[in-house]
Amino acid sequence: MVKQIEFKYAFQEALNSAGDK
Repeated sequence: MVKQIEFKYAFQEALNSAGDK
């Protein structure tokens, strides 16, 4: 469960980074 949350967080961060760029 924790791994899933971490993955979701990393995915959202990547999306945010891509949107920022």
